Amino acid sequence: MSRAARARLLTLAVALAATSGGCRCSKETLSPVVFETASDRESIDPTQVLAPPWQPPRVALLDNGALLHWLVEAGNPAFHLRVLLPTSVSADKLSAAATSAVLKALEMRLAARLRRIPDAELDLRSGPGRIEVSVHGRDGDASELIAAVAETLADAGDPKLLAVAQGKVLARHREAGPSALAAAALGARLLGHPLAHEYASKQDLVDLNRGRLDRSWSLLSDPRDAVVIVHSGREPSDEPLATDVAALSQRWRGSVRGFGARRSSISDRLGRSGKLRSPKLDSYLLSERKPASMKVYPGRPERGGRAVVMLGRLIPTPTAEDRSLARLGQRLLQQEMDARLLVAGPVSLLAIRVRVSARDPVRSLERIFERMQRFASEAQPRERL
Repeated sequence: MSRAARARLLTLAVALAATSGGCRCSKETLSPVVFETASDRESIDPTQVLAPPWQPPRVALLDNGALLHWLVEAGNPAFHLRVLLPTSVSADKLSAAATSAVLKALEMRLAARLRRIPDAELDLRSGPGRIEVSVHGRDGDASELIAAVAETLADAGDPKLLAVAQGKVLARHREAGPSALAAAALGARLLGHPLAHEYASKQDLVDLNRGRLDRSWSLLSDPRDAVVIVHSGREPSDEPLATDVAALSQRWRGSVRGFGARRSSISDRLGRSGKLRSPKLDSYLLSERKPASMKVYPGRPERGGRAVVMLGRLIPTPTAEDRSLARLGQRLLQQEMDARLLVAGPVSLLAIRVRVSARDPVRSLERIFERMQRFASEAQPRERL
């Protein structure tokens, strides 16, 4: 086997259940996209389909320590405000259960305030290394939108509200299947986080007490680690926006855990710069040299009663070009097998899910390895790329 055909594996996570059934991975792959290549197609002006040439954002450090990036698009009738709260900075102290409760508390308090503002929308997301609180509305309502976010970040840490949010999350909780558990375990292993940071069990939610909820809120909502991104048609120095931003800085204050802002860039605050703090793993998947280790996590069986194996590795993606090429490679690989890519700044996590036959689990894995080796050794036609 050539060196080019070897794919370096850092870890492997497994969710096993003794069952029967065969692997049907081929039925779950995506069909190749066929592009038309006729010469009579009308040419495309890239200035009409690509994003406009944005001006550099206005950057400011607010009095509360939050980092503000303000993007101006003249004449834009919409207003977008995003608050990025990092979870990777204190990954060893933040559990997925506590993060879920905090996110629910933010949703309950902010959604109630936004209902009073016409056409306002709320979008909450949990991404790699952070949670995002996004508010969208009309630029004419920017003052009300900023005020709603400011008030929520100031009072959503109320102990009673956090307890109610914990109860709501617990009531809707459903234990994840083997695929979700294996994916969480793989991510935790590769990124150097405890499993509880990536996966919340029912017992984890039950075990949350007031002290842990308060501490989690303080860690997540500390403005000295946060990033605020605004997309507006007006300048941040225009009134009343300047006053609104100042009020946001005054209302949203972190707990007393030191003084001043600790990180000066978005990459630093989201834990995406410098060396990745993950265990040193130098094992290989498609080679007998230093074979990859296996971690076993028992759980209920997948549909059809099959075990699930997640194969994974980290890929360096420090630039936008690297991330685009990694995504392109994943799209091509996805046509052959169940391949997923989680982009987390300077590194990306490639994961391949294998549903293993209980009758011949070794052969199930061997087939995947053979397909990966064949894929790595074949040159892809330009039309397919």
